[in-house]
Amino acid sequence: MQEVKISEILPKLNKVQKAQNSKITNGKSFIFKDGRVFSYSNDSFVSAKLPVDLGTFAVSSDKLLPFLKKNIANTFEVSIEDNALVFKRGTKTASFVLESIEIKLEDYLPTDEPKQEVSSVFLEGIMQASLVAIKSALQSKQEVYMYVCVDGGNITATDGMRFIKYETENNLKGRYFLKAATLLKYDISNVSQISQNERFVYLFDEEDTIYGIPTAQGDTLHLATADRMLKEVIGTGDKIDIPLEITDNVDDIITIYDSANTFSVKIKDHKISTLYTSESVKYKGTEPIEHDGYLHFSIAPSIFKSVIVNNTAHIKDNLLCFISDNMFYLTCIAKEE
Repeated sequence: MQEVKISEILPKLNKVQKAQNSKITNGKSFIFKDGRVFSYSNDSFVSAKLPVDLGTFAVSSDKLLPFLKKNIANTFEVSIEDNALVFKRGTKTASFVLESIEIKLEDYLPTDEPKQEVSSVFLEGIMQASLVAIKSALQSKQEVYMYVCVDGGNITATDGMRFIKYETENNLKGRYFLKAATLLKYDISNVSQISQNERFVYLFDEEDTIYGIPTAQGDTLHLATADRMLKEVIGTGDKIDIPLEITDNVDDIITIYDSANTFSVKIKDHKISTLYTSESVKYKGTEPIEHDGYLHFSIAPSIFKSVIVNNTAHIKDNLLCFISDNMFYLTCIAKEE
């Protein structure tokens, strides 16, 4: 029997639960082993380190989590008794029937793969590229566009209308694809290390949580084509100076927007407008700009905030390109209303 503060284990279980999938064996289970808790689905797994080692067993999350959330301020004596996970406190006793572990954890968890420190630019690139690729998953549903490509230190993604490229100091072996929707399931902002094998990329955060993202192979022709167009716009396109005052408008939108959506940027009559509309809110911000003509495009606000740091865009035909320190962003634009 061990004394356990619920406030110390509940955040770990909440992290791990995001990987669960009710349609697979042990898919709604918390699997405990070696002082860690593990959950998985078809597209990923999460393993978190616990402050105590409770033993080796599996238990359904369906009833356990609500009980722990209700008792987050309490401390319990925890033990395994009569094939159940038992919580005791004063006159209270709650028992949760154990489940058998039907999967081999060694098929998922990392072994001795060397770890590499992850730069903040690499993490930013992974998440921003996922925002581009996820638009395809939500709209066009073309499989080829649903992945983020990691090639050495370069990170790229496209949805057919937009292309993003990050050049980072990290240099992972080989080239592989990570599903954007899977990456966006998790908060990886505290990831500090990365490793890989033939099946997974492993992301380790500062609390020793492990996120396992399956790797896939794919064709890079669509990415190479977009990269070639990007270089052409940079090399031969005209420049547009973007007023930095627009950053405040973008910050407004970040506070109110749905992460599944983009917002619109419109240039007309020497004014640049940021426009956002959802079921519950509308927003418009306008600043003066020295540009003749009309253009219109949509973009995720976090990406736009990153790329307007240098306040210059390049335009050629119906393509617009932004460049920041480590990031390149290319988008199709409308030049007529």
